[in-house]
Amino acid sequence: NALIEANPAARGGWYQGPLSDIPGWSRIRTLPEADRSVAERRLATDFLKELPLWRLARLEEMKFYRVATPILDSPNLAYRVLVGGGWALLAPLFVLGLWRFGRRPSAYGLNAVLLGTLAITLVFFGESRYRAAIAPVLAVYGALGVASLLERRFPDMFSISSGTSLSRP
Repeated sequence: NALIEANPAARGGWYQGPLSDIPGWSRIRTLPEADRSVAERRLATDFLKELPLWRLARLEEMKFYRVATPILDSPNLAYRVLVGGGWALLAPLFVLGLWRFGRRPSAYGLNAVLLGTLAITLVFFGESRYRAAIAPVLAVYGALGVASLLERRFPDMFSISSGTSLSRP
């Protein structure tokens, strides 16, 4: 935790370096696995308890940033542009679909998946694969956003807000 919080490039992610660099690791590395797990948890919670509130808030903010942003760490520019561009195009449609349809009881299952992912991010760390796991849910809300725009543009062709889909005059 301390190594991640101190490094702006890694903040909000997970530590990938040698275990020997983790503060306190030398004291617990030879413990049996169950005892080591308890000691690791204690090291983490002690760190979080001592962390000023503003730094903890910054750490949590970076977790969500890592989930929401495209894979910026990839050395492949074409990949970054395609993935980032795709998510940038979907984001406004996702927000529109969530705003228009997210309060309906029929959307509670989709919302539960989104909230579950946000809870995992809050507790653990931000990872682009979390966003990839909820991509189908985001796509559904994006499609609802597109349908909402089409309904406004062509109100005579169909109506999704009244519960009747694709009703023709």
